[in-house]
Amino acid sequence: MCLKKFKLKNRKWGCWGLYALLFLGIVGFINPANAFKADTHIYVGQQVLNDLLDNGSLTIGGKEYAVDPEIVEALQRFPNEYRFGNIGPDASPDMLIGQMLIHPGIEGGWNTDDFLRWMLTGATSEEEMEKRQKSIAYSYGFIGHAASDTFSHTYVNMYAGDVFSLMDEQEVETRHNAVESFIVAHQPPLKDRFGKNIGETYKVISLPQSFLADRFILNDTIAEQYKKGAYGAHLAAIYYYRTGMDKVLKDAEQMEQNQGSKDVDIDIKLSDLASALRFNQIKIKAAQELVKIKMTMLQAKTQLLQTLQGKVNDINNTLKKLESQAINPQICEQKCPPPNCRKIFGFTVCSPFSIGCQFICKKTVEALNKAKEIAVNAALLITAEADKRLAEQSKKTLEAELKLAQQQLDLAKKADAEVLARQYHLQRIKDGLMDIASLMVNKLKLRDGLADWRDDIDKATAAYVEANGDVMKNILSNESPIEPLQDWWSCWGLTFIGVPSKFTGTICSIQHSIDSVMDAISDISKKYSEWTSKTGDLEWFLNPVNKLKTTVKEQLIARRDDIEATLFNVITEVIGPNAVPPAKSLISFGEGFLNPVKTDEALDKLFSVDYSNKKLLLIPDASKRVKAEMGLKSGEQYFNPDKYAVVKNSITLVKLTLLSPNELNRLASDFGITGFTKYGHSLFEETGAPFNILFKAVANIDGNHQWQHMALPYPRRVGTPKDRIYGYPFSTENGGSGFRLWEDPQAREKVFVKIFVGPLNPGLEQPGKFGLSEIIPTNYAFKGCEKVPFPDRTQPNQCNIN
Repeated sequence: MCLKKFKLKNRKWGCWGLYALLFLGIVGFINPANAFKADTHIYVGQQVLNDLLDNGSLTIGGKEYAVDPEIVEALQRFPNEYRFGNIGPDASPDMLIGQMLIHPGIEGGWNTDDFLRWMLTGATSEEEMEKRQKSIAYSYGFIGHAASDTFSHTYVNMYAGDVFSLMDEQEVETRHNAVESFIVAHQPPLKDRFGKNIGETYKVISLPQSFLADRFILNDTIAEQYKKGAYGAHLAAIYYYRTGMDKVLKDAEQMEQNQGSKDVDIDIKLSDLASALRFNQIKIKAAQELVKIKMTMLQAKTQLLQTLQGKVNDINNTLKKLESQAINPQICEQKCPPPNCRKIFGFTVCSPFSIGCQFICKKTVEALNKAKEIAVNAALLITAEADKRLAEQSKKTLEAELKLAQQQLDLAKKADAEVLARQYHLQRIKDGLMDIASLMVNKLKLRDGLADWRDDIDKATAAYVEANGDVMKNILSNESPIEPLQDWWSCWGLTFIGVPSKFTGTICSIQHSIDSVMDAISDISKKYSEWTSKTGDLEWFLNPVNKLKTTVKEQLIARRDDIEATLFNVITEVIGPNAVPPAKSLISFGEGFLNPVKTDEALDKLFSVDYSNKKLLLIPDASKRVKAEMGLKSGEQYFNPDKYAVVKNSITLVKLTLLSPNELNRLASDFGITGFTKYGHSLFEETGAPFNILFKAVANIDGNHQWQHMALPYPRRVGTPKDRIYGYPFSTENGGSGFRLWEDPQAREKVFVKIFVGPLNPGLEQPGKFGLSEIIPTNYAFKGCEKVPFPDRTQPNQCNIN
């Protein structure tokens, strides 16, 4: 039953988890890209165990080579983990990641060998002994899977005609599954080194799920790689969801720690506010006194100004009065005698006394009138007006000072009111602290609940890895591959959309959503708001709750949406309307898997037709060719691993993945390599870092001929596919790259072609050897032969040279 509905990209989902399970179930059911099926990978791994566990060494080319005692002990104690490791990325960490990212590598990110190195580095870094040994056993099995695929994909791709891909037509993929299931049908029973049947494969495999969860999901390094790949976002989302949970838990812990100090904090605040109140009262009184003083001084200045104005007025009146009493110059005509004039000799002659009197009189009157202007009263007026102007300026200054004093008084009164208000609100909060503490400790237990939730995420992630392992077990036991994922969803799925077991009781009967936690946090927020209508500088008190609530919303709900959206995108990209292969080939592919090809007739029928547009080889007698390669004689059911080149080579390369650089160098020496090699004095170097022969050698295990930088093209009826690169080129930089047993000329001639059997596909490359007809066109330039069992991509047609 779906508990919640979501709408993503305008499409309604009844329950996104159900769709996710459907998708993952499809991926598990079709079991893509397995050059060997899981049964055969386990078989190869068991042959290596049988050789190793006898005496702690491996037989290669008839000689014994010691394996590091730590590896031997890990495989002795935990063979189940090693066997499951050999299934490798076909099952872990889930089928989507394994098939779409680890097998082919990530464009712009890690290659297959980077994933292998990452796993082995993590395993050898474990400190707890049992976990370390389980992780080492599984990791070397995982690397063994890549070694097997190196030869098995080369073998199967030759028959199928191309690399397995669900994004393409399905004819190639149907052929892949047909050859794989045909191999399983002729695979010998699984036996230990004593020849005893081990039993059903699904009962002898185990996963170190916590190691895989930590290394392949709950890790920032791997999450960054998943973000680069089109199909890794769902596991990256799980990791970032968990980191969001870590942030929430940290905030909750901080909030709870702060809770214990709230009483002390508030007491300090209350004490500070009380001091502020006392100080403000002093400021108010001082301001009031200052206002009074300024008022008195202003009144005195006003009275002085009035006195000075009166004095100026008096002087002005006096001056006006003096001005009205000025002497008229005509008085000189009265005071001086009239002119006494008479004619003498025809000239009029006047008395000079009269003229002089008039002149002197007028000058005297003018002098007397001017004397009034410099009188004492005039001088007093100037002084009085100066005093008046000074008094007016002083008054203006006092008025400004009075205004400032009044403002200071008002501010002091306002500050007093604010302090009183803060003191009141703070006291109310202090009074409510006991209620909040009770809510946190006795009712909600927020931090403990969040911690449990975070632990649930880790448990759910490990359970997710285990569920994917159970999918593979069910495939091996012919049971429903989707059931383990359905069970996982029922028990753990809702953990990833925000439902911790602390708030829901038993995790497998979850009934609530992320709102449970949000409501619980809101309870605390409401309590705070009841006591704080104005926060002022009390925001420090509210921040923890608000921050926690914000974190839950932003970190968890957003991550939940990420997971939903990512799964939706994955599903629509892989099985959406634009990605569905042609119906006819899809149906054929489905039928091919639902009815595994076990009989000669079924295999021959399938290879007699080609519904693709790739001009694949038509091989109507495919069963005869494969059985001839197996070394089967009439009436025999099981192949001989020593005669079946692809199985023999896979076992040999898996053995090489367990050897140290020193033992590999000893092997090279035993087979005749002397002197300086292409990689230096020694073919392999002991650096102290985790080492494996596949590191910097195998970039993509979906392809073929990974021991070469550029793979051989697949033969077609017409034409050949474009060039493909699945290995590394030769280089001595950064520790060296390339498959060294191939890249070094001595090693290729003296070791590679001696310990590996070729041609790998003699039923196609040398059909005449088995009395079969030629299938591969004569213009195909890279067929193997006895002289050149492993053709070189850079040297075509070597088998045609005498």
